This record gives sequence, C-alpha cells and structure tokens, in this order.
Amino acid sequence: MRSATVFGPNAIMTDALSTAVFVLGVDQGLTLIRTLPDYESIVIDAEGSAYYSDGLTRPAPVPADP
Repeated sequence: MRSATVFGPNAIMTDALSTAVFVLGVDQGLTLIRTLPDYESIVIDAEGSAYYSDGLTRPAPVPADP
C-alpha cells in the first residue's frame, strides 16, 4: 500500500478511516467505505495502481502530446 485517502463530511472520521483503509488493504478497505454513506476513498496499492470507491469515477486518461 502506498496511500489511502478518504473524503467525507467529518475530518476526524476521514483521518481515522484513511488509517483503517490503509491497514485493511484495497479489498477490505473499500468494503468498509461502501458501508458508510457520504464517505468515499481512493487507494493506491504497492504497485501504484489506483482503486476508487463506488461513488467516485476513475478519471479519463490524459492524451499524450502529439
């Protein structure tokens, strides 16, 4: 795991949740976030792959310069 970021209405809760998601890992961490209304997460694994909770959409790739 490289990073776990949680978005939500309460900063204290998002801080605690980001730590929990980081410790739980991608699958269990995102499963936890799915149970919490108003909270979303982006997780970056050890290989640099990004995972998004259900309420977020993956950004479109940026085209290379011609």
